[in-house]
Amino acid sequence: MSHTDKLARVSRCLFEKPGLPFEEIRKRRLFAVLLVPGTAIMFSFGLSHLLRRNYTEGLLDCSYGLWLAMSLVLFRFVNRGQILYRLNAAFLGLVFVFLAVKGSTGANRMMWVFSFPLIAFYTLGKLEGLAWTSGILGVLVTVMYAPTRVPVHAYEPEFKLRFCAAFFLVSAFSYIYESVREHSQTNLENERNKLRAETAKLASISAKLQEVNAALKASEERLKRAQAIAHVGNLEYDFATEMVWGSEEALRILGVGIGRSVFSVTVMRDLIPDYEAFRSLLEARVRARQDLEVEIPVRRASDGKTIVLHAKVELTWGADGKPGKAVGVIQDVSERKRAEEDRRDLEARLTRSQKMEALGVLAGGVAHDLNNVLSGIVSLPDALLIDLPPEDKLIEPLATIRDSGKRAAAIVQDLLTLARRGVTSRKVLNLNDVVAECMASPQHAKLKSFHPGAKFEVQLDTNLLNIKGSEVHLRTSVMNLVSNATEAMPAGGRVRIRTENRYVDRAADEHGDVEEGEYAVFRVEDEGIGISQEDLDRIFEPFYTKKKMGRSGTGLGMAVVWGTVQDHCGHVHVDSEEGRGTTIEIMFPVTRESLEAREGTVPVDEYVGRGEALLVVDDVSEQRDLAKRILTKLNYVTEAVPSGEAAVEYLSSRSADLVILDMIMVPGIDGLETYSRILRKHPAQRAIIVSGFSETDRVREAQRLGATGYVKKPYTLETLGLAVREALDR
Repeated sequence: MSHTDKLARVSRCLFEKPGLPFEEIRKRRLFAVLLVPGTAIMFSFGLSHLLRRNYTEGLLDCSYGLWLAMSLVLFRFVNRGQILYRLNAAFLGLVFVFLAVKGSTGANRMMWVFSFPLIAFYTLGKLEGLAWTSGILGVLVTVMYAPTRVPVHAYEPEFKLRFCAAFFLVSAFSYIYESVREHSQTNLENERNKLRAETAKLASISAKLQEVNAALKASEERLKRAQAIAHVGNLEYDFATEMVWGSEEALRILGVGIGRSVFSVTVMRDLIPDYEAFRSLLEARVRARQDLEVEIPVRRASDGKTIVLHAKVELTWGADGKPGKAVGVIQDVSERKRAEEDRRDLEARLTRSQKMEALGVLAGGVAHDLNNVLSGIVSLPDALLIDLPPEDKLIEPLATIRDSGKRAAAIVQDLLTLARRGVTSRKVLNLNDVVAECMASPQHAKLKSFHPGAKFEVQLDTNLLNIKGSEVHLRTSVMNLVSNATEAMPAGGRVRIRTENRYVDRAADEHGDVEEGEYAVFRVEDEGIGISQEDLDRIFEPFYTKKKMGRSGTGLGMAVVWGTVQDHCGHVHVDSEEGRGTTIEIMFPVTRESLEAREGTVPVDEYVGRGEALLVVDDVSEQRDLAKRILTKLNYVTEAVPSGEAAVEYLSSRSADLVILDMIMVPGIDGLETYSRILRKHPAQRAIIVSGFSETDRVREAQRLGATGYVKKPYTLETLGLAVREALDR
């Protein structure tokens, strides 16, 4: 560290306070240069005079030295040292005037007087320094040129002239120097002020820019978050460079690596499967000067998964009229498209269900009456056939009447199945048995005779798991599917029938509507004409058919299949294409319960009566007479009444071993209420329920009260006889 640096450091420690103006610091540093050596010099002069017994000069020098030392302390307590500078000038001027008056130490001592202009101008400034210097010069001239009678030191004329001239020159030089310095300092301060103003202005601009940048960054972050939430990204295509810029969310949607915000248009060619068609569409819009909005499939780069993008593109144009850029937004609408497809599917299912419900209401309204009408056609031939000898000519016509009635009853049952009201009791069964019975049935034999070109390949899984359901409904559904497959091949072909076990994993389910678990699957595949997409959406509608109504179909076959599958909590899937055949699968949840023993035809002897007393309750006279006739034939003592009220009155004074109750009787009380009233007088009364409807909640409630059987109209002699015998034997 140099001596100048050390002195400046001492000056800062002793004289400078934080926040002082530059001019004040300059004066203090200059004064420091004078104070430190000046104090030492004045004390040495003072001591020297005192030792030579010049007490006045010694005290004066020591006093000035003491003043300088005090100034060292006083500068630490004042913000502006102007008063100290003035006191110093006054003290120093007094010393120099004393020297001039005394003149006892010779002319050399007077040389110190030339320091006064320098100190005065440098510490007090141009104007005040001029005033103090002029005053001191005037006093010195007065002292030197005083009359001889005045008690002052006498100076040589030549010395006085040279001294005054030299003092004047030093004063003039100091004045000029200080004037130039102050002018330069003023200019410098002005420049500094300008610089400070510019710096402050730049700082303000910088602060505003930082605020704008921060706001812009925050806005970009908000935009990024919004794009990420909405799955919306920005893309910008430059027609000149054929480069594409993409926002972070756009890159994420496309599966392009984040950080690669600019990429070649060739990347888009790889992403868009039908890129040329999209390019042609874009070029057509460019020629028409129209914006573009389109939904396109895109193959995501990261995993190859195909997604659907909704793209909206606006075009910008250059000064030359050529397209500059295509600026657009893209949104991944794959989930929305899937949701729309699901919604359409649900709407279609709802519409189908509503149609089924409407048909069910219609079917339910007429089923009871139709079954009552059919009861005579189905049941009476059985009663007549019992009395006929084997060679009687009436046997065949009566059997034909009976079979026709059964077919009509089956149609009614199909209508009830559509209404989801056709499934009665469920039992454990195996689809293999159902398929085998269908393939061995007269209906299938008749089907083969009508279609000799059809070949049937049956492949049944020997380990097929059991299901719970209605054998009648399942047999009907299987037969309907086999018939449709056969009739779809007018030129002949193969019908492949297959059963299998299948475990459905919910995550891997391609249909998306099948619950996870084990299923027994029945599959029918044909090589026929196939089904168009329009027809495929309607094949489960009731009465919708491409066949000739009344000749080869009623239009209820597939509707019955759908209703049966729904009743059994199953699923049906159809895969078809025009000209390439059709494959239909129906899936049913399996059960681990074992099969029940199958029953064959029961001889009449096993369900004839032993003279037991029966009471038939039915509001339709034909039904009462038919039931009474059949039961009488079976050796029962049978009485019949037309209403529930009549039955209650009849049993109030008499008894019956078994009551055969029709469930729905109009007017009056129904079978359930009738049975409830009977039980009040005869708590152990046995009964069975007969109805033209399928098994309902009121039927099940009657069974809960004690009714032991349920017989559905139209019934055969065997069906009714077995139900009565079983109820009596309990």
